[in-house]
Amino acid sequence: MNKILYAFLLCLLLHGCSGSSGSDDQNNCMKLDCLASKYNLFVVDVDLNQASPEATNISVIATSDFQDMTHPRVSPDKNWVAYTTYNVTNAEGCASYDSGYVDTEIMATRIDGSETRSIIPVTSGELNTNSYWYGNDYEFTFLSGAPGSTNVYRAQTDGDMNLIAFPTQVTIPATIMPYDPQAISDVQIVYSGLYNSMGMVKSVFFQSLNPHSTPVGLTLGRDSADNILYNDDIMENDPKLSPDGTHVALMRMAPNSGVNGFGWRIFIVPIDSPLSEENISTSLGDSLLNNDVLPEWVDNSTLVFANIDLSGTLNTRTIHVMQSDGSGRKQVILPDGYRYGDVYPFRDSQGNQKLVVSAEKIDMVCAP
Repeated sequence: MNKILYAFLLCLLLHGCSGSSGSDDQNNCMKLDCLASKYNLFVVDVDLNQASPEATNISVIATSDFQDMTHPRVSPDKNWVAYTTYNVTNAEGCASYDSGYVDTEIMATRIDGSETRSIIPVTSGELNTNSYWYGNDYEFTFLSGAPGSTNVYRAQTDGDMNLIAFPTQVTIPATIMPYDPQAISDVQIVYSGLYNSMGMVKSVFFQSLNPHSTPVGLTLGRDSADNILYNDDIMENDPKLSPDGTHVALMRMAPNSGVNGFGWRIFIVPIDSPLSEENISTSLGDSLLNNDVLPEWVDNSTLVFANIDLSGTLNTRTIHVMQSDGSGRKQVILPDGYRYGDVYPFRDSQGNQKLVVSAEKIDMVCAP
């Protein structure tokens, strides 16, 4: 039996959810209360053009009592969502991040939650994470390897998520340890990577995806530019190419750089002028406690992203949208009681705007 259906039926038994049509209790139960576990993936409808965009038609497509689910990405045909699951737990039974992405795997769930498959299974002591579809034939990139020696790979599945082209390593200079790969075509990939001799500075690189050739168009990090005064604590993560391939959105932090320091901020970088960049999270000032993270392009001029506010007693995580020049910032209204992290925008076959979001239920304990 499908796990989500089983959870709903169990909730009916334990909590007496009403079976009468149209009751508020039943609707709430069906949408979240009886379906959501500690960690979840939601698919929602939302009009991002609204002054206060609010999610509707919320579906729970994947749940877990102990496996956090991150990096959700929708397949080109809109039938599947690929994502990363964590398989290491702490003493409380919750997903543990102490070892980073060790023992992660790449899963895929149908967009309606009816089936789940493992695409890239667990490799003990290593990580398999951060998949990203490109093209129209179920091709994807992902990160794999032991901690400290990761590499970018690409692979391909069929329409049922069976591997038909097994992982092939992408050629990346040996001096770079890559993270967070994203490709939008065979000839355009972006990733962040450690590249200095001390292994301290992480920056963003652009190159060809072709695994059989020397990297083309490689651009080194911009933090060496004279007009950017950071110490070696700078970190740049999760770079994302715009759909037209002309710009990269990335998240950067420099927490120990004195007057030039700040928490995570979203920057926009033109591909043809990588030293010309714009911080579009200016509304956060230089706060180290308020952070914009995990940007994704909705179109060539609009981004969705998560905001993490550490200033209160709780770690508040919400989803926002803004234009690529930093204007029009607004929060996406999602159900209370959850911390929201990774988000991925897509349109269904009828052209309706949707989001996939990872959601952690705040008041729910983990599996023992």
